[in-house]
Amino acid sequence: MSEKKGSEPAFVNHCTNPDCKCNAGNGLTYRQYLAAHAPKETPSWFVELWISNHHIKAQATNPVGITTGDSQVIAREASREWPWYWADMVLEAETK
Repeated sequence: MSEKKGSEPAFVNHCTNPDCKCNAGNGLTYRQYLAAHAPKETPSWFVELWISNHHIKAQATNPVGITTGDSQVIAREASREWPWYWADMVLEAETK
């Protein structure tokens, strides 16, 4: 199984102090870095895309139980996925 581009550590943690509270893992991947630097405002087009991708219909619930009337829930859930979508778009554009 091949890993997605950007999944290898790009910012390696070189800390060797066992008492240090810094990132104890292998470091931050490029995809994580991009997601952390995504635009803070979730664009309205992405919210619409999120709704269509999750098959949310007016006054009908999807398996998660979200309806189009749940605008705050939709906005919150879409904003959680937005940074990762943006990071994937950047990675895809860089590979072209």
